[in-house]
Amino acid sequence: MRQHILAWSLTAMLVSSGAQAQSSASKAADEERSARITEAARQAWAITDVVLEKDIDPPARQQMLLHGLKAVLTRKSAKIPANLAGRVSAVTTPEQFAVLLAEVWPADDAEAKRGDTREARLFEGLFGWQSAEEHGRFYLSPRDVKAHEALIGNRYVGTGIQVRKNDKEKMPQIVIPFPGGPARKAGARPGDLIVEVDGKSMAGRSLREVVEHVQGEEGTKVSMTVRQPGESKTRRLAMIRSIIPFTSVQGYRRTGEESWSFVRAAKSPVGYLSFDDIKSSTLLELRKIEPLVRAEGVRAVVLDLRFTRGEDLRHAALVADGLLDGGVLWRVRDVRGRLREYKADRDCLFRDMPMVVLVGEHTSALSAIVAAALQDRGRAVVVGEMPKTELIVTGLVNLPEERGALRLRTGRVERIERAEASEQQRLAAAANRLWPDHLVAIERKEMGAVLEWRQKQHSPEPKTDAKPPSDPQLDKAIDLLRAALTSQEKKDKK
Repeated sequence: MRQHILAWSLTAMLVSSGAQAQSSASKAADEERSARITEAARQAWAITDVVLEKDIDPPARQQMLLHGLKAVLTRKSAKIPANLAGRVSAVTTPEQFAVLLAEVWPADDAEAKRGDTREARLFEGLFGWQSAEEHGRFYLSPRDVKAHEALIGNRYVGTGIQVRKNDKEKMPQIVIPFPGGPARKAGARPGDLIVEVDGKSMAGRSLREVVEHVQGEEGTKVSMTVRQPGESKTRRLAMIRSIIPFTSVQGYRRTGEESWSFVRAAKSPVGYLSFDDIKSSTLLELRKIEPLVRAEGVRAVVLDLRFTRGEDLRHAALVADGLLDGGVLWRVRDVRGRLREYKADRDCLFRDMPMVVLVGEHTSALSAIVAAALQDRGRAVVVGEMPKTELIVTGLVNLPEERGALRLRTGRVERIERAEASEQQRLAAAANRLWPDHLVAIERKEMGAVLEWRQKQHSPEPKTDAKPPSDPQLDKAIDLLRAALTSQEKKDKK
């Protein structure tokens, strides 16, 4: 009997101890959840503070908070509080917002284990009143800020590969080993499957995990084991992480690992330059390219800005300055109503060459601003479709306490009036938009083929016999430039 009592007592003690441990763990989890919610609410409030102060046309704080809450509620099991909009409208402090946020914050911690995606969803969701098509993400974490600054300053450190998921083999795959990068120098080829990184298998891993394994500090070593799809033989690539020499301007067709042809057809007098980006190195690249273009017999040039990225107005001013022979580029009015004028000096690239600029629906605001300056000064004819974006200046604005940065609209461009502008162009300029001199549509299928062509030209192993895609906008640009050259030749003979 005594043994039974002792056993029962021991069992009770163990159950009690287990319950206490479970209760303690539950309490710790609740405290951690509460701390996360409080911190997330504080960060969201700080973000709205900066938007209200720095954006040229901010919405009400409550509108931003409502968008943020709705972003958190996108999960399937979300429970939407009654009268959410009305309750948000009554929020006046970060503490009150934390209470409301706690109601929509899931109890499980599965997402946190995958990288705190809930906070990121909240912070990015605050910008639901804006279109992400133009600029992508609006909130950048401290880590994102560092990577962004490296990219726009052309100081990105890594191995120099673009990766995607190969669904058939369930493995990460190298799309492009960029010419001049460590991976390409080590022997990486387009299409290589990444089997291992530093001896760790990459099978089944997310692209984010793969990138985290590949990335590292400049000068550090990394090895990748790769193989071509369908093959069993692997290759080990040993490399040292370094600054990747990304270029922002390319010709029409890659002719070698480090060489380009800048014409669409052999012996054409019309050259072609495509811009992937407008950044700190773009003007220097153009200066290096100009003699190559002239050496190919080019006497007129097309600048393709249809798919061009870019964010820093200083870089846009450098490029526009380099293409113009003096004069005012544009004026920018900031959130406080102050006006700043940007001017060009007398140094001019591609001088005496007729020029056409291609724009389209996906032309970024920064690229459209460059095109507008060239159009307003009569330097270039603009061909294509009207960009969706307004001529708005965006910039990164740092959050307090080094908590990251926000991509905000910090100014509006005021264009230089030109007498020869059409009525439609004047109306567009008044609405902060760019209207081409020649409207030329392009079908979605054609646009996809043009993008695919451009992507393939990034490969260090391009197909030299590939047939160029149909491109009515480029056709129109070439026709206009040929006509301009013919007209100039007639004048010269007189």
